Order: sequence, then C-alpha cells, then structure tokens
Amino acid sequence: MDGSKIGDKTGSAFCAMEEDTTKYEWMAQLNPFNTVFQAELLATQEACLWASKTNQQIKVWSDSESSLHSIASIDTKSPIAQQTQEILLKSTNIKLGWIKAHVGYSGIEAADVLAKKATQEGIPTFIPAPRNHIKRLLQKESRTGKGPIILANHSLFPCALREVYGRGWWWGKWPSRLGESNSCRFLQKCPGFKGARIKSSPRD
Repeated sequence: MDGSKIGDKTGSAFCAMEEDTTKYEWMAQLNPFNTVFQAELLATQEACLWASKTNQQIKVWSDSESSLHSIASIDTKSPIAQQTQEILLKSTNIKLGWIKAHVGYSGIEAADVLAKKATQEGIPTFIPAPRNHIKRLLQKESRTGKGPIILANHSLFPCALREVYGRGWWWGKWPSRLGESNSCRFLQKCPGFKGARIKSSPRD
C-alpha cells in the first residue's frame, strides 16, 4: 500500500499480490487538502478491510513507519488509525509489517505506481481534513474578522465554518458534525455545554 501527492492531487492505493502476481487493486483519489500520511493510513485500512474478508493469513506490508506507529498507538487521535485498530482486533488473520521503500520489492513498487495513478484515476473519496489544514482555515478566518470569534478547546473558532466534518477529532470525546453556525447555536447545541445549559435553565 502507498500514498502519493502530485501537485494538488492526492492518491491512496494498495495491491494484493501472490508470488509477484497481482490479485486485487484498490485506488482512491482524495481531496487536495489531504496529506500523504492520511493517504497511507487509508490504504492500510482498506488493505486490512479487504484481508479481513478472506480466509487466508495475510501480511500487509507498508513503507510508512509513521502510519504503522499511529495504528499501533493506543493514544492515536487519527479516526482512520482507530478504525484500522478495530478491524485488526476482529481479524486474527492479518499481520502488519514495515519494509524499506525503493529496495526493489515488487509489491511496494507496484503500490507506489498505483498510488501515483490514483491521483488521476482513483475513486473520489472523502476523508476529513487534517488538523493543520483546519487550523490554517480558522486562522485565515480570524484574520479577516468575518463573524464573531469564540474560544473552544483553547483555539480560536470562527462561527463561519463551512463543510467541515469530523468525528471526535475537534471536540475531543464529543462526536460532531460541524457546519455553518453562530455563537448562540453553538452554545445551545454543543454537548460540552449541556451541564451549563441545565444549570442556567429557568425552573418552574
């Protein structure tokens, strides 16, 4: 499996091989804001998902130490890594392994070619933007002065967010779907303020 970024296009791919023969290929084209790290994580997840549906012992090889470390960490904050952990817990036939890149291993070389191809021909696939991208958007919004600014999770959080989706990676433990909003709606709807709303509600 591998991830690739060419210009503003990001690709994610894996191939299943047996004795240097390709048995299965998967490709996804991600959004420009997605990183190679995310692409590599997604490819690993999809490879594990595919392997979980077989009755064979499968070894998933990756040249990405960072993605393997994220999957192995109990403290990982990556939703993709967490989902991969769930797959691995349920599937005892899958093993992950690291292999050095560009040393002539046919499977890794094939995945590298496939990931580059995925930047152009992969199935369009949405995964949430990385935190750094969200922070840059928020900083840009805060500099423009558009809309009120409120403090959330120790970060400046403009209320004019559009098409930003997440699952626990912004609100911490609170699952969330973030959309265009304002401070009143934020205070009324955010699960983190439920206790404060109960205390401040008028009693009969």
